[in-house]
Amino acid sequence: MQLGVLLLVCAVIMIVFGVLDNVFQPSKRHKWVVFWALCILIAANAHPIQAMTELRVNVASVVLLFTSFALCLRSPQKGVLLGLILGAVGGFAIYVLKLVSLGVEPGLFYGAAAAAIALPLIGSPQAAVLAAVFAPLAADCVSSVADIIYCGYTVAEVGSSLMFDAQIVGLAFVLLTLVLVRIRRSRRTSDGMTKA
Repeated sequence: MQLGVLLLVCAVIMIVFGVLDNVFQPSKRHKWVVFWALCILIAANAHPIQAMTELRVNVASVVLLFTSFALCLRSPQKGVLLGLILGAVGGFAIYVLKLVSLGVEPGLFYGAAAAAIALPLIGSPQAAVLAAVFAPLAADCVSSVADIIYCGYTVAEVGSSLMFDAQIVGLAFVLLTLVLVRIRRSRRTSDGMTKA
């Protein structure tokens, strides 16, 4: 089983059994919207589209990118351009890491790299999510261009299974970082209130 699918299944199980109820406290309806969105991502990842002989598209990766792009457009802090630029830089960095190919779980490693690239945007959460989700897709594009330059032919993959794993891991790391930052800010405000 892919790492990204495993993480999505774990999130679905946590939603069903109420582990994440505190996250969805303002509206229980959002809980089920996220549940069905995760189920759709799992199903879409199982069936990539072979658009033509030289192009394979993972619909789940593209849906994840467009969703984060739409969230970034709707945010009051417009960080779309910054998120895309950092995502492109992250894609090149992931491609270089792919060439080095260390002996670790690549999806986890590339996802951590995508999240690390997105950390400067943590003040604008939607832009950070966009950068973390876009970086693995940009790495696929850089890899395809490099294959065309070096070999003259390639089967371009948009959202390969490895990069889908990196997208999900990067998204999970960014969301975890955002939760930790929110907890730290709430503790500072509560400590400031008790001292006053």
